Amino acid sequence: MFIADRQTLSAKANENAHVGLVTYGDKKTIYRHRKAIERAADIANRVGQANKDLLRRESVHSDYINAVAKEYIARQLVWRGITSKRDDPWEVEAEARYVVLNQAKNFDGIANTHTDGRRYIVHALPLIGNIAEVMVGSAAPDGEEEWVRALLQCLGHPAISVTRSLK
Repeated sequence: MFIADRQTLSAKANENAHVGLVTYGDKKTIYRHRKAIERAADIANRVGQANKDLLRRESVHSDYINAVAKEYIARQLVWRGITSKRDDPWEVEAEARYVVLNQAKNFDGIANTHTDGRRYIVHALPLIGNIAEVMVGSAAPDGEEEWVRALLQCLGHPAISVTRSLK
């Protein structure tokens, strides 16, 4: 549904937004992680087989392995971790994650701190017209649904349904 429009991360953290559906259940999550690891191993094997002489040099070998680890394995496994939940009972929520990724230093100047100490950034949601529902977590304080409805009203989206999770 969404295709990357760049091959690298932007130095501006707020230009690296990613949207993905959450995968639920251990079997599906394990399968997704295994596929990413197998793909990384296949890429490393093919490059190694095609460049045996080049990769024999210690410095090139370690630089190559570090690049693969950072560019493919870390990115893919972190993304899969963010977009996975263990328990199937949560599947009814059909969640999507909207995540902005980058190095911590690149959030300086755009990061805010919540009253409880959590850091966050304000980022425009480009596809807000496609949101069907906002679900407030079951542990959220009383009145959160009303707060979200008021926020959506202010943003010009009063028709978006707001519900509370039962779990």
